[in-house]
Amino acid sequence: MEQTIGIVEFVRTNKARSMEALKLQQKPEKESVEIFQLQREMDEELRHWLLGQTLKRIRKFCDKYDGDGDGMVLTREIERDFAKDRDHSFLMLIAVRDMKVVGHLLAETYQYYGRLYVFVSQLEIDPGISLERQKVAFEIVVIWAKDLRAHGI
Repeated sequence: MEQTIGIVEFVRTNKARSMEALKLQQKPEKESVEIFQLQREMDEELRHWLLGQTLKRIRKFCDKYDGDGDGMVLTREIERDFAKDRDHSFLMLIAVRDMKVVGHLLAETYQYYGRLYVFVSQLEIDPGISLERQKVAFEIVVIWAKDLRAHGI
């Protein structure tokens, strides 16, 4: 189960990834889906590409599932939050296979009676992503919530 062993290390070292490394990646694993946590400290080219792709998916998700949600308003709010130095309200995870975004997860924080909670507001994956990779994404959400000292997810 090499996929789930180094999750904390993955979250901390993800910022060293680059677009070129993604293009050249040769994975010996059966599944070639890479999960990225979108962070400001990432390689600039990779960050811009992932952010653009993810915001498109988030808007499409709003159009498809959120009858009352406005995807443009949400993505502007995410962009503002992403520009902050710290105390981020959103977590964006992106699944990439062969230079194509094949899934995304959007989690956000909210206060409820003075307690901080994390809420997964969007999750959409294309067919063919294994349950193991999906578990990796949820484990990253759990780590993020613990780092925030959230009361629950």
